[in-house]
Amino acid sequence: MLKAGIIIFVCIFVILVVLGAYTATEFGRIPSSEKRLLAAVLIAMPLIAVRIIWSVLAYFTHLEKFNIANGSVVVRGFMSTMEEFLVIIAYTIAGLMVQPQYQSHWDTEVAAQGKYELHNEGKVAEHLPPHGFASRG
Repeated sequence: MLKAGIIIFVCIFVILVVLGAYTATEFGRIPSSEKRLLAAVLIAMPLIAVRIIWSVLAYFTHLEKFNIANGSVVVRGFMSTMEEFLVIIAYTIAGLMVQPQYQSHWDTEVAAQGKYELHNEGKVAEHLPPHGFASRG
C-alpha cells in the first residue's frame, strides 16, 4: 500500500509541476498579492521533489543509505526532514504576507445569532443559515 501511495504522490506532483509551470506563464495576470503565493509554491517544488526522490529511493531500492530502519541519518535529514521544514516555512511566510482581498461584512452580534448579511450594490439582505442550527431560543 505504501508503494502505491508513493506512486500516486509522484503522479500528483507531476500534475502540480505542470499546473505551476502554466500558472507561471500567466504571471502578469496574477494579482500582485497572490504572486507571493505562486513564488512560495515554485520555491517549494524542488524541495518537495527531493523529498519524493528520497521516498522513491527508500521504498523502491535496496540501497542501505536510504533504508528506513537503519539508513543514514544524514541522508534522511537532508533529503526528507529538512525539505519538509523549509516548505512549511516558505508557505507560512507567504501566507502571512498575503493581504486579505475582501473585507468581511460580518457583525459580531448578528454572527453570534447565526445570521449573516449579504452586501450587494449598497443593498443589504439578511439571511438565516439553513436548518436553523444557530438559532437561540
